[in-house]
Amino acid sequence: MEGTKLEISGAKVPNETHSPTATYKQLPENDMEDQVPARPKSLIKETTNSELDGADERMLPDEDKKLSSNINIAEVKFTSNDKQNGDAKLDIGEIKTGFVGMGKEELMKYANDPFWVRLRWFLFILFWALWAGMLVGAVMIIVSAPKCDPPEPKTWWEEGPLTEVSLGDTAWTVDDLKLLKDEGFTGVIIPYPGDTYKQLNATGPFMAFLNLTKKLDINVIVDLKPSVSQMWLNQSATKDADFANFYIWSDGSESKPPNNWLAKDSNDNEKKTAWTFNNARKQFYFSPEGLPHLNFREPAVVDKFTKVLEGFLDAGVKGIRLNGAPNLLVNSQLVDETPKQQPSDISQNHYDFYMHTKTEYLPELGDLLKPWRHLIKNKTDNAGVFMLAENLETLKPFKVNSTLVVDLPKHSNVFQQEISTAENLKDRLDASIKFLEHNWPMWQVSNESSVDLSAVAYLLKGSMILNKDTKIEADLKEVRKSASIIFGSQQTHLMANRTVFAYVREWVHSGNPGFIVAVNPTDELVVVDFLIEVPKVADEVTVQYIKIPTEGVSLKMKHTSSGFPMAPHNTVVLSYVPKSD
Repeated sequence: MEGTKLEISGAKVPNETHSPTATYKQLPENDMEDQVPARPKSLIKETTNSELDGADERMLPDEDKKLSSNINIAEVKFTSNDKQNGDAKLDIGEIKTGFVGMGKEELMKYANDPFWVRLRWFLFILFWALWAGMLVGAVMIIVSAPKCDPPEPKTWWEEGPLTEVSLGDTAWTVDDLKLLKDEGFTGVIIPYPGDTYKQLNATGPFMAFLNLTKKLDINVIVDLKPSVSQMWLNQSATKDADFANFYIWSDGSESKPPNNWLAKDSNDNEKKTAWTFNNARKQFYFSPEGLPHLNFREPAVVDKFTKVLEGFLDAGVKGIRLNGAPNLLVNSQLVDETPKQQPSDISQNHYDFYMHTKTEYLPELGDLLKPWRHLIKNKTDNAGVFMLAENLETLKPFKVNSTLVVDLPKHSNVFQQEISTAENLKDRLDASIKFLEHNWPMWQVSNESSVDLSAVAYLLKGSMILNKDTKIEADLKEVRKSASIIFGSQQTHLMANRTVFAYVREWVHSGNPGFIVAVNPTDELVVVDFLIEVPKVADEVTVQYIKIPTEGVSLKMKHTSSGFPMAPHNTVVLSYVPKSD
């Protein structure tokens, strides 16, 4: 063919040993379009044994299809070989494709190139630097993260129990004190005999007792009454410049006191004023307990008692208990007391007829007591105790900036009365805990109840004062040492159709047993299902203490948590392994 027309030549080329070659030459599209309808199909089709195998080759695409390829059509060649029955080979030359990366030889050209060497080292060092930085950062986060510090250990006076003793007529011996220590008492409270402000007698009975306790390493808390003393009454009555305001003085006639304040022992049968007339000064002095009451609004009086505290602490006492602290301050204007609002069958001669808002629990008490507490803590390396003797009616006056300035607030009415019902015990205990605002309290137990309240108070959150003759079971002493008792939570319950009172002590940390203290104040045997009543109790409990042995229940035995029998007026302490949430 000529020009740009497609020519297929199948003839053998002379002097050639290889197969004839068919060469495609590209036709212009316009020429193809003009000539396709008139051209015989035989001209655009090469048949090689087509009649035998039924194969037709279409040399041109349909009009509605376009060939998309990187192959240059002008360079497509057919190679025919007679020895292969007329089969043709298609030689399309080198196929051009997209970028497929460099080969090994090309890469090696850059292997030792200084730029790429430096870049590789830079990335290598950067990777390990970042890795090391992340490691150091992780370590720093762990180290600097807030730790769950273990709770501070309780002091000797927080652990308890404490007991009260007196000097009496019989001198204490080493053997007497050994019995108290062996019984597990961590400290003794002893009232100071005589006037608080008199100098300590080195050979007196109090110092003899204190010296004995030092030998046995027994902690002593001295009970002091700072509000009363007659030591400076005469100087104050004569208006000595140094002592004129040591007491609370007020004008009035011999028959008419300054106000309606009553003595604490005033009753329906005999009205007693809180004032005493002094002939020398021609004035009344405040004496609600018969003795002249010191004026703690006078700085010199405060300083006198501070020196008294220093003397006792230097002598070796480990704590101070103030007696009469709610009455240390009185209204400076001497305003009359207001009668109580509720109906009462007592007369206006009785001390309890009035509210005593002018002579008790004044709001300035906290500021008065705070320096004394600091003195005690400093003198005892923070191991001493500063407590009050009274069952408090309110905590507010003993706070400074919402912080209680006394230790072991006392509200022990719970265990000072007979327990009638489980509900009664729970109500009283819950009310006391709420009143004490979750401060570590002081419980005091009476031995007059029909149930063993000592065991109940012994495992409560707080310390306790027990009678010196109280025998504490060895098993209870061991339970008391448990972290669940010292640091754990406390929940009260009514069980067995509200006939049994119980409280549960648990500490969230693993490995610590839980404890149930249960009391049956009724006259009947009661069966308790602890498995239902206590959320985390295990299927089995161990008897750690039992006041009255019951059939089928004995000390140290294991018992199912359901169907636990409790004898009348019985107290039990059970341990268990708390179930995980």
